[in-house]
Amino acid sequence: MNLTTERESAERGGPEEGLASVPIPYRGHELLAQPLLNKDTAFTEQEREVFGLRGLLPPRVRTLEEQVALEIAKIRRKGDELERFIGIRSALRILNEPLPAQRFVFLGAGAASIGIARLVRAQMLRDGAPKDEVRRAIVVLDSQGLTYLGREPLDADKEEFALGPDELTRYRFAAGERYGLEEVVERVGPSFLFGTSGTPGTFTEVAIRQMAAQARIPVILPLSNPTSKTEARPEDILEWTSGRAIVATGSPFPPVVRGELVRVIGQANNAFCFPGIGLGALVAEAREITDEMFLSAAEALAGTVSQARLEEGALYPNQSSLRDASRAVAIEVARAARDCGVGRNLCDDEVESVVDAMMWEPRYLPYEPV
Repeated sequence: MNLTTERESAERGGPEEGLASVPIPYRGHELLAQPLLNKDTAFTEQEREVFGLRGLLPPRVRTLEEQVALEIAKIRRKGDELERFIGIRSALRILNEPLPAQRFVFLGAGAASIGIARLVRAQMLRDGAPKDEVRRAIVVLDSQGLTYLGREPLDADKEEFALGPDELTRYRFAAGERYGLEEVVERVGPSFLFGTSGTPGTFTEVAIRQMAAQARIPVILPLSNPTSKTEARPEDILEWTSGRAIVATGSPFPPVVRGELVRVIGQANNAFCFPGIGLGALVAEAREITDEMFLSAAEALAGTVSQARLEEGALYPNQSSLRDASRAVAIEVARAARDCGVGRNLCDDEVESVVDAMMWEPRYLPYEPV
């Protein structure tokens, strides 16, 4: 059996054509040097013994499933504005309202909030909202309070979403004054509240109750992590909103039980989106990753959240459906690349078939020495 045949056999999803194992002529370092035959820590104890792998691998045997779980855990710790924007798309399905009808307040004016705000702005403009409506729909606070043009101090990178004179007048703010979260929530009446401040407890009970008094279904996302830095705990948010809020976080939290109802707390992490974006870009042979591709990815992933999970309050799919979600994202990203003129011209059916052909399932046959 030549290397090509061995690789083809090793990549099969299970015993096929009567093969229960794959004959492997390599030993030790030579086997580990074959990228399509190297199982890394998934080599069994028996395989390590017969192939001379003792001392060449970490001592603990980890299955491929365990290795995948470890990688997902690493990715989960990395927040990303795209995953958070996906939470908005899913929440709109629960609200049954369009994006341009929403108002957004961000507590925290760093890269995370600005990134989310830019995606919100791009999608609102894409949906046909007038620029002036988009400008007043996004309100940002930093450690000094409400950001607005002319405030001292105000860093230049915060001016992009700082309120102008017209917006200040509309919301009854006065230039030269400082306004904290409670005052901003009361006057702006947001339907979405994001926290990226890294300061625990900054979503106060007063602010959350004020939001709940104005929003039919308040969407509240304390996204700072780890859990010790979250702006508010999900159970407190649900208590202060009489269970009406939709809550997603940047750190993992267990479900919240209220009476007979169990509310799932979704966690925004880029494990859901970036595998599909990468695959879609490869399928399309995209020259660049455009905003349209990101927005299409967000819409596709939000569409994979089942109605049952939405009813539980979850804004993201279950991790067990990651493969199906990645496929859906890849298909829409490849189509968006084509439509933007940065990818190859595949028809819709071709896109799906090429995505399916490029998806690999990491399962191996057992090895035996020859």
